[in-house]
Formats: sequence, structure tokens, C-alpha cells
Amino acid sequence: MKDVFVYPHIIEAEPAAGNKVKTLQKNISAEILLELNHRLTLIFGEELSGKTSLLKMLMVRFEKKNYIPLLLNGESISTVKSKQKLKDALGQQYELSTQTKYETMTGKRICLLDDFHLCKLNYEYKNRFVKELLNQFDFVILFSDSLLKFDDKIHAMFVGFKKYEILDLGYVKRDELIRNWCKLGVEEIISEKNLVDEVSTLTNHVNSIVRKNIVPSKPIFILSILQSLEISQANNHAISSYGYCYNFLISNIFERMKLKRGLIDSLINFITHLSFHIYKSGNRSISVEDYYVFKDGYEEKYLIPKNELDILLRSKILMDNGENVYFSHKYVFYFYVAKYIVSEDMSDKGLSDILQELCENLHTDKASNILIFLVHHTKKQSVIDEILLYVECIFDSVCEAKLCANETEFMKDILNHIPDLVIEQIDIDKERGVRLEVKDAINNIVDDQVEEEYERIGYSDIDENKFLSEINKAMKAVELIGQILKSRHGSLKINQLKDLAESAYSVGLRFLSFYLKAVDVFENEIKSFIKGIILNDADVDKDKISQKAKEFYLYLCYGLTKSLLTKISFSTGHSEIVSILDEISDESSDSAAIRLINLMTKLEFTHQLPKKYIKSLKMEFSKNCIATRILNEMVVQYLYLYYVDYKDIDWINKVLGIPIKPQIMIQFDRQTKLLQKNP
Repeated sequence: MKDVFVYPHIIEAEPAAGNKVKTLQKNISAEILLELNHRLTLIFGEELSGKTSLLKMLMVRFEKKNYIPLLLNGESISTVKSKQKLKDALGQQYELSTQTKYETMTGKRICLLDDFHLCKLNYEYKNRFVKELLNQFDFVILFSDSLLKFDDKIHAMFVGFKKYEILDLGYVKRDELIRNWCKLGVEEIISEKNLVDEVSTLTNHVNSIVRKNIVPSKPIFILSILQSLEISQANNHAISSYGYCYNFLISNIFERMKLKRGLIDSLINFITHLSFHIYKSGNRSISVEDYYVFKDGYEEKYLIPKNELDILLRSKILMDNGENVYFSHKYVFYFYVAKYIVSEDMSDKGLSDILQELCENLHTDKASNILIFLVHHTKKQSVIDEILLYVECIFDSVCEAKLCANETEFMKDILNHIPDLVIEQIDIDKERGVRLEVKDAINNIVDDQVEEEYERIGYSDIDENKFLSEINKAMKAVELIGQILKSRHGSLKINQLKDLAESAYSVGLRFLSFYLKAVDVFENEIKSFIKGIILNDADVDKDKISQKAKEFYLYLCYGLTKSLLTKISFSTGHSEIVSILDEISDESSDSAAIRLINLMTKLEFTHQLPKKYIKSLKMEFSKNCIATRILNEMVVQYLYLYYVDYKDIDWINKVLGIPIKPQIMIQFDRQTKLLQKNP
């Protein structure tokens, strides 16, 4: 699908020992490969990372440049003598019967070799074969499985040549792919505003499904999610809309294997029981020996094909490292664990016990994700009630933060240290791109190894710091309830949806209250700690250390407050439940926090400027400088990320008192005159 293709980001690949350094490297667009800066380039990529699609796109682009690319497949290379392989490829691609004719064609000759890791030659002859290709072609680009990057002999073979690794799609590339998807068939007629609105809506859905790499952010997965979202909108399903997307992804795996329906049902039942067996062991894998012990027990109750492991390994549902068998992707594992928990094989007592265990370990990714998948599989009110009951216990001794004037009094000095808001002329697409790049940069330095270690050791050793786990539980609870709201809004009653949203708001704001009280109580200790850090900076004026520490402290308070309001809004918001969230907001008129969360939801999920609501908040916050500042920032951020009419900009200027930069004012005056001439 060349219409939706995006060049993935790549980074320079290092030997295994230097692999961890990659997170500090700058992402490079794979389009740089068209520049042919290196005679020999080796590209590593995981399965389904888009290696072959990239190779084919490079071939098309090279042909348009009047170069002469030739495609070879590593799996077919079994001898260092390449002439016959070249002759066969020439016959297929250029209808040339001899290599001599190819050599006489004018233009840069480029060899694109796919699946280099499947080449049957040993190291010595692989080296000879690559040298032979360099003799035959001006440029050689090899594509290989990412496992080969851990092979020191391969790195030694390619010393002096360029090596890259294909990355999963980050926020920038994901946005680009979704944008291409939205333009399919309407590229010439879709307005910029409608395109941005549609991309934003789909991005929220995709991010809710992919989450923290639960689903690999690879092109084929993102496209499958987009396709499944279209299908799920037109059908009613027993599982939730997001649950349908996950099911769709797994079904695609089996369909690519072209298995019969009966065999698929048998395999699904087997992996459902296997996933729960692994879950109960407290691990993410099972030894090969234990796998066969489990299979023997399973065969006493159910039919299963004798070659089930071979099928599941070939389909990449399961993986085998020689010692252990494990699920290839987290979403497959979590999906089937949850499926088993709500199945007929689980008693009511067993379900209750499992729910309690999962809720108690909500601070871990494993437990929180299984709970999320549980609500995709079942409509049982008992499951939702158990979750809500547990969420009420998180920071239960703390009242919700309302962000009233006296509550935020201690941080109002922040307004003296941050610039006044001004409406500037912004390129919306560029601004959105910059923000996505920042998110990618943050994501690149997040170390997932801590969570992997948690999953390896299970739950028992993670509770050393109750304070941190309680914070994590609060945030996971907001995400969990948000998933229920987003994916079950069509099948739950209005009062259930309201209870869920209120619970998410409450736990998030209880944590915010706890945080604000803590930083207020420990203000001096925090400032002293910050001073100690600043003292290590030789460029800082020593006389201004106290002032800098105070500024940082205030940024810490204000920044987290605003970020948490945004987090709650993005986690719980959905266009279909705006009226329910409005009702909660109307009933919480004394809570500036809930009123601001609702504003963010309206802006982000309806893509409209709620003028009446904004005007009301302006009056409510007349004596609350912090709430007023957050209100103004939310509105200005909306202006920078979505297309807004000049009349709306003028309205914001007059109602909120945010000045407009001169160049925008000139454009606005011109627009006004045009409207007066052509009413």
C-alpha cells in the first residue's frame, strides 16, 4: 500500500555490547537511504518491522531516479557464485537474458538484498559473496533480521560500512501513517481542519490500543488497528470495541497461516488455557519440559493437534528460545489470560479471588493490563464493581483536590516567573510535529527494563516502597477506568458510565491533593535538594541559587498539576460521553479541577471551542489566578493544535484578554474587511 507507506525512523546500529546506547541517538528518517551515502549498507529490522516494504519503496524511488536497482533474496543464496542468481533476477525484473546487457545500461547499479540472515553461506563465504556484489554493483543495501545485529562476526565483516536498525513507529511516524490513512480517496478534497480533526480522533484510539508497547508499534499492526476500528464501528460485538481490535489482530495471524476454522478454535482454546497456566506460575514463560507436562494434562480433557507447537511457533503466537516457551507479544498473552478468567472454566469464587489479586497489584503493568483486557471480554457488573471498590481505597484518607484559590495560594508566585500568554502565528502542522518529536524523545529515554524485571520476579518483591506503588496504582486506575469508558460506552448504562468517570476523577484528584500537600509541607527540604543540584552547575550565578531553587520548586508544583489534569482528561475522554462528563462538571461547580478537566475533554474530543463554557469558567475563576492561567493555557494550546476561525481568535482575545501578536492582528483585520465586503 504505497499510498499509506511512511519511511520509518532508523538509528545507527552498534554491536551487542553497545546496544543500550541506541536510546540516546537521534532518529533518522530511512529516506536518507535514497542519498546513497555509503557503498554498502546493512539494515537490521525485527520481523514485521517493514523491512521488505521499505526495500520495495526504495526500489521504486531508485527507478524514478533512473538508477538500475536489482532485487535479490538472501534465502536463495547458497553459493558464492552470484552470476546465475543475477541472471535470473535480471530476467524477471528487466527482461534481460544476460548480465552483460545489464552492465551496459547507464545509471547507478544498486543491489537490494532482502533476508540476508537467511543466506545459507557460512561466514567466510558470506564475506566473499558480499565482496562479489560490491564488484558487480555501485551500491549494495542488505536487509537482515535484527537478531543478526548481536552477531559480532557480522559486525566484524562489515567494519567500515554503515549499519542501521529500523525502529518501531514512534509518535511522529505513527501520526504520518494515520494521516496518510485519513487521506485515502479524499486527498484532493479533504480540508486541513477536517484532516487534523480526523487524525487526532484516530490517534487517540490507536494510542489507547497500543499503549505502552502492549501492541508492537509496527506499520502492519497500526494499519490492522485502523482497519479494525472501521469494521468495529459498523458492527456490534460481544467484546468491547477495543477488544474487537485486539481480536482482529490475532485473527489476522491465523488467517495468514490459512488454517481451517475448526483448527483455529482448537488452538485458541489451547493457548487460552496455556496463558492462564503461565500467569499462575508468576512468570511470562514456561520451560519446554513444563510445556509438555501441561500439554499432557490438557489432552486428557480436550482435543489438540499433535503439531500444535510447530503451528504456534510458525504463526509467531509463541516463541521458543531453546529453553523456554513464551507468548511473542504482550497483548496476546494478556488477551487470553483475561479470556480464561471470564470463561466458564472459572468459578465465581475463582473470579473474585483473581480480581482481588489483580487489583492489589494494580501498580504493575501485568496486573493493570490483564484488568483492562478483562473489561474488554465481559460485561459482568461484578467485575466493574470490584474494580471501583478497590479504586476507592487508593489514597482513601485524602480529600480530592479542587484547586480552589486557597488551595493553590502557595504556588501563585509561579505567574511571576513564566511568560505572559500571547496568541502567536503558528504553523499548526509544524507545531503538532514538534510536540510529537518531544514525545518521541521522552519515550526514547524511558527504560523498560525495570518493568521487565518486575514481571520476571513476579509481584512479591515490588512492594518495598508502598508510597510509590500507591502513586502508580492511582495512575493505573485512571487508565483502567478510562479504557472501560472508551470501549464500553455503547453497552454500559448511563449511570454506570457516570460512576466510572467520577471514580477516575476522584482517584486522580486524591493523588493530586496528596502531592500538593506533600510538596507544601516539605517545601524547604525540596528547595535544599534542588540547591544541591544547582551548586554542581558551574555556569549558575551563586547569588541566584535560592531564587532558581524557588522557581524550580514552583514549576514542579504547577507543571504536575496541569499535567495530571491533562492525564485524567485524555484517559477518560471520548466524544460519545461528553454529555455525561458535562453532567459531572455541572454537579461539581465548586471544583475548579473537574471544571478544567471537562474543558480539556471538550477541546480535545469534540474539536470545537465551547464558548459558553469558557465564558462561564472565566467568571468562576475571577479570584483564582492559577485556575485562570491553566484555563488560558488550555485554550491557547487548542489554537496551536487545531484550525480555528479568525472570529474565534478575536473572541478569545476579547473574553479571556489574551493579546494577539501584531502580525496575526493584521491578518485578522484583512479577514474582517473581506467578510464585510462579501457578507
